Amino acid sequence: TMLEVVHCRWGTGAHLTFLFFGLLSSLIVTAMLILGGAASIHALTGMDTTAASFLIPISVVGYTAFGGLKGTYYASYTHTFIIYLALAIFLWKVYLGPSDIGSTNKMYDNLACSAARVRGIPAYPTGTNSKGSFLTFKSSGSLIFGIANVVGNFGTVFADQSYWQGAIACKPEATWKGYLLGGMSWFAIPFCMATTFGLAGRALDLPITLSEAGDGLVPPAVGVHLMGQGGAFLIALQLFMAVTSTANSEQLAVSSLFSYDIYKRYIKPEASGREIIFVSRVSIGAWALFSGIIA
Repeated sequence: TMLEVVHCRWGTGAHLTFLFFGLLSSLIVTAMLILGGAASIHALTGMDTTAASFLIPISVVGYTAFGGLKGTYYASYTHTFIIYLALAIFLWKVYLGPSDIGSTNKMYDNLACSAARVRGIPAYPTGTNSKGSFLTFKSSGSLIFGIANVVGNFGTVFADQSYWQGAIACKPEATWKGYLLGGMSWFAIPFCMATTFGLAGRALDLPITLSEAGDGLVPPAVGVHLMGQGGAFLIALQLFMAVTSTANSEQLAVSSLFSYDIYKRYIKPEASGREIIFVSRVSIGAWALFSGIIA
């Protein structure tokens, strides 16, 4: 684990410090995903939010506990393929297929009209945009959000064992290529989500409040409007794939910290491989329950 490297270089004090931040980072990431996922699943299916908060982490315990890192890789590949497929379907539906928009020209016109309708209304956050437009990248509010997001995510990624264990397990010549290519490919998801669901929600003038938008309910609203029950299913599937994939990675990361950096380091240094695997599996189940309770 990352913390074993820290212990070898800086000793017990630094090891305990990074252990605290590593567990806290995993908890923050897991809680954010569960909260957003549970809110969207509730909006799409009517499932109780509390039940959804437990369903998301518990549903991946089985293949995480018995599949290990290899199971995580297979799951990530499968989930990512489904996410991109659903994203491509919505992208086609909004800009090319039969819909209330259907073209970039119609999207532009609708956004221009929408900006004119809400200009000057305090409840709509267009004041930081250049000329109050929805068709600009010049926005001080977006710039501040971008800086906060980069700084915050840099901290969580640096302290997140789920990234480190993948890098440690792979060959060095494959790791740097994989992370660079993965990072560049990842941008397609937020960019397409924003220019498809975000803009479509505003262009179609859907009755979405700022609170609902903050809870991540824009994609479900747009998906249902464009494709009815089929859109709701695709959004729910896409969301479930994304959230469970990350929950799986975080559970495995936390189990590594508990088994190697707590149990073997401080409780039983002579622990056998069988004992470490047992502690790891127990940690996965315990973390799934704990993260559901915290969320």
